[in-house]
Amino acid sequence: MSIKRILEVLFNSNGSSGYSFPFSLKPLNFYYVCKEAENKIQNLYLRVHESSSKEIIDEIMGLIKKVTDNENIKDLANKLSDINRLFQKLRFSFNIPEKGKLSDKLSEDSQAQNNCKILIGEMEVYIHENIADHIFQAIKLIIGRCKERENMLFANNNDQTVPRTNNGIEQFFRKIRRNVRKRYGNMATGKVLSEKGTLMALYQNMGNQKYIATVFGTESITAYFNKYRNQLRKKGISKKKIVELVERGMEMLLNDTISDTPYTEEVMNMAYLSIKNNKNIG
Repeated sequence: MSIKRILEVLFNSNGSSGYSFPFSLKPLNFYYVCKEAENKIQNLYLRVHESSSKEIIDEIMGLIKKVTDNENIKDLANKLSDINRLFQKLRFSFNIPEKGKLSDKLSEDSQAQNNCKILIGEMEVYIHENIADHIFQAIKLIIGRCKERENMLFANNNDQTVPRTNNGIEQFFRKIRRNVRKRYGNMATGKVLSEKGTLMALYQNMGNQKYIATVFGTESITAYFNKYRNQLRKKGISKKKIVELVERGMEMLLNDTISDTPYTEEVMNMAYLSIKNNKNIG
């Protein structure tokens, strides 16, 4: 179960949030997740004694090491890591949050523009130093694209070419479009909006108290949907609780505070007798 949990985290890794490349580097994140999984499985190998478990770990390690031990991948990951630091600085200058929403305030837009000007100035100095070629190319790309598209990046630019409005419907649509672009990228945004735009507008309205009161009355959304969920819910331990128990057990196994074979015949017999005695007492 510990091995399965490690692999679940590995297979469910979808990269960081953001506006696609260069703000999101999914291949780099996947490499780091593989490295983390490799370390955990190596530690697990030192704790287990059952031959079948060791065979499974050997097989999994062979597959993971195809990524982590590949010299080309390691070299590329190091370069991407260097480049990612540059774009993280750019992201910070733009005030792009790791999670949540972008601000619609003009004052923050003006601050982001000033931050970017300072960053570009620093990079123009840095580019004349003796730096690695991949860093040089990345800095040139950042400087060139920022200067080329400054009028489109900021509403509060010198030419005022992209004025913002306070139109509520426009802001509403912009938020929906922004959320779609963060998840699917620029290329797929139009297609997703045309196919699922009405549903997205419906879900967006869930944050509008007047809309909620009109549709659900005085009852909360949670209570309303719980009526339907409770009919389908099965009795027993939840998936979330199982995951918590497995992770806790894995930590105990790695810390040598639990045996790698805790479910022995003796333990199971003791558990059976304990349950039987409790029933008799009841």
